[in-house]
Amino acid sequence: MPLPISRRFTTVTKNIEALYKTYPVRLSPKANPRRGYFEQYPNAAWHERYIMMPFRLKLAEIAGKGFLNNRFGTPSSSLSSPSNQQEFYPHQFKGGVAHAVPALFSRLSGWDGNIESRPELSQILTPQLLSLFSKQHAQYAQDGYLINFKFKYTDAVGKKGEVDEDDWEDHVTPKYVWIAFGTPSNATSTLLPGTVTSRYHQVAFTRRVTEPKKAGGPPSDRRIFREICFEYVYEPGDVDESVESGEDIPDFNWKRSMMLLGQKVGIDSVVSNAELECYVTRASNGEIVAQKTLEVEDMAIRMESSHFVDQFPENGSWKVADVDNALIFPRVLEEEAEVDE
Repeated sequence: MPLPISRRFTTVTKNIEALYKTYPVRLSPKANPRRGYFEQYPNAAWHERYIMMPFRLKLAEIAGKGFLNNRFGTPSSSLSSPSNQQEFYPHQFKGGVAHAVPALFSRLSGWDGNIESRPELSQILTPQLLSLFSKQHAQYAQDGYLINFKFKYTDAVGKKGEVDEDDWEDHVTPKYVWIAFGTPSNATSTLLPGTVTSRYHQVAFTRRVTEPKKAGGPPSDRRIFREICFEYVYEPGDVDESVESGEDIPDFNWKRSMMLLGQKVGIDSVVSNAELECYVTRASNGEIVAQKTLEVEDMAIRMESSHFVDQFPENGSWKVADVDNALIFPRVLEEEAEVDE
């Protein structure tokens, strides 16, 4: 005997809300908050919070900007005049992020989670984030639903309507530059997970990354030494025993040698003054069963480059590596945990 209409509606609403709460993008106010980097400093002394950390972040910002504009900047010889030169970071980068976000939601819309059916998603999402979205969309499809999106930037004053495409970059604010140094087989991501094995101070520590070995994949056992926003990814035998044991910190010469191996770059930004319309349809007939419009304020986006050595190549690419701290927040919690002896 079929359920009464009111009960069927309540059941559908509960199912949809449960799916909203677990989606990589925060679609529900009931979803758990996800902190990003440098938002809290648990157990840190006051001078670490208010003096040392702002100082370290400022140094990292200066170094990161200089690195980006040196490796990604448009050569002045290719410009018609010096006045036309525009730094890659933040100007050109903001434009790239501003266009990547609408493209992402457009390609996610109506997807059943089958990666082979949407090869264009592999072109704009890192493997780790693609897998996360795929699992969620597959779960939607298994339950008989498809989730659809419409994203648009809005006028910050009164939200009267869409803004001109030339002004999209004004809705993007870059925050932190991350660089993971190492070989292509080691520095595979700026978001590698793993427990902290040695801690030197609040933002200097070593992590252990382990995963099953796959043919053609990265080593099954790696280490990451991190200082603020700079990471060095290596295998245990690549450092002295005193460093591996946590007694000593890697010295400058070793870090310099790691830099020569190449790097991946990740950049955290926030996107604001936009609207995301979300509506869920039945996979069988396209009937809309739930719909909501979210105001986008400070949506966290991490973009990640392909691996490169020296100058960024013409065939290099940028992909979305995280949205709304879906991958960053678990990593932050790992780094705040007690050291795994």
